[in-house]
Amino acid sequence: MGLVIPALLLACALNVEAPTLEAIVRVESGGNAIALNVNRLRGPQPRPASVAEAVRIAEGYIARGFSVDVGLMQVNSRNLPALGYTVEQALDPCTNIAAGGRILTANYAEAVRRLGEGQPALLAALSAYNTGDYSAGFRNGYVAKYLGSTSIPALAGGVRQAAASMTAAGRSVAPPWAFHRLGPAEPWPTPPRAARKPYTADIAIDFKEASSVQFVQ
Repeated sequence: MGLVIPALLLACALNVEAPTLEAIVRVESGGNAIALNVNRLRGPQPRPASVAEAVRIAEGYIARGFSVDVGLMQVNSRNLPALGYTVEQALDPCTNIAAGGRILTANYAEAVRRLGEGQPALLAALSAYNTGDYSAGFRNGYVAKYLGSTSIPALAGGVRQAAASMTAAGRSVAPPWAFHRLGPAEPWPTPPRAARKPYTADIAIDFKEASSVQFVQ
């Protein structure tokens, strides 16, 4: 299956493996850089024909109280202030991938604290990427979209170290966009054993992107 976006764009979030980014883009937008999804909208979703039209439509719905998922990785508009982007900036393909990568990395760092490195943590992070909750994405079918004949690679190395350093500094690893969190009585997800195919390739990468993520207490 061919790439849905130019390979060069996959370098916009260097701390996330390219196949992982490609899989998310495929699921979220199908490679449409100006895709919009207005959450809780009754009726057909908007289909803008240009970036300018996408900005106008998204900002209009946001002003009316809706949240809007924008761009290749469908970054939610309520995350944009914490990420430091406007709607127009978030519709830039490289910026959108960088933003999605930051959110996924923060989710993965939190999941690793509970589940350890690898596919289970990645799938929990994908659940949180879709729902803001580390288990709801298993129940609504979102995570299942990533489970085919081969699993997608886990994030590149360094997330565990980043999470540990944040904890040691006395700060939560929960990012400002984690609006919905598991309650203390709610179990963390355990993916089916048959679906697990841990990614074992050796990885050496620059982790500067994740280190730029700002967490809140």
